[in-house]
Amino acid sequence: MPESRVGSVGKLRPRCVVFRWGTRAFARMGAWPRAWPRACYRPPRPSLQLGSANVILFDVKRQPSLDSHPPRFALLVSLLAVGSTLGCGALLDSPPQTSVVLENRYPTAPTDALVVYDAYWQNVSFKGQPLAPGTASAPQDAVPASADNRAFVVLAPGWDPSSTPPTTKLVVMQSRSGFAIALGDTLRIPVDDEHFIGNCAAGSSLTQEQADFLTQIVFTADFAGRRYDASTCSTTPQEDAVAP
Repeated sequence: MPESRVGSVGKLRPRCVVFRWGTRAFARMGAWPRAWPRACYRPPRPSLQLGSANVILFDVKRQPSLDSHPPRFALLVSLLAVGSTLGCGALLDSPPQTSVVLENRYPTAPTDALVVYDAYWQNVSFKGQPLAPGTASAPQDAVPASADNRAFVVLAPGWDPSSTPPTTKLVVMQSRSGFAIALGDTLRIPVDDEHFIGNCAAGSSLTQEQADFLTQIVFTADFAGRRYDASTCSTTPQEDAVAP
């Protein structure tokens, strides 16, 4: 960029010279007339390198006074840089993964194997993921929870997951205690008679009130039109259960 020859009024001082180009102005070190504005804003950064001079670009239409306000272009560049940094950081710092896995720890058996037909814990449903003995579910997204959250399952003794859905042979159970999970952890819920109650074949049973809650509230679709007897772990059609 050549030396400024704009204006010839007054004595020149070693100040900052303004070059106008359309609606914008360029400022760089140089000499200027005494009658020009006192000084132009010349921050050290950001600067645009043109030739051997450090040149600052700003909008003169939105910046009527160069003495009282910094160039808005420089402010915009700074904001964009900060936003870009924060945006990249947000993409890199993904939230920790919190998940829950259901494990069927019942032993395999040639007949009457205890298959997990349905399950529910906190806000996580395992419906449609039958688990044969010795298998585990895929990790399901979960939220951190305290230890007072019990798990509920429905067993289908002797049911083949590859066949049609079971009819009346269902056993509903609940965990003996609750399960807790911290942010970023994976909770593994073991399903067996050690950790759950309600399997009449193992000598444990729910109260009828507990069974009604599970069959009528938690697993409504699985027991629609049927009544569950907690003392015998059997289901009967609803009309037969209420018949005199």
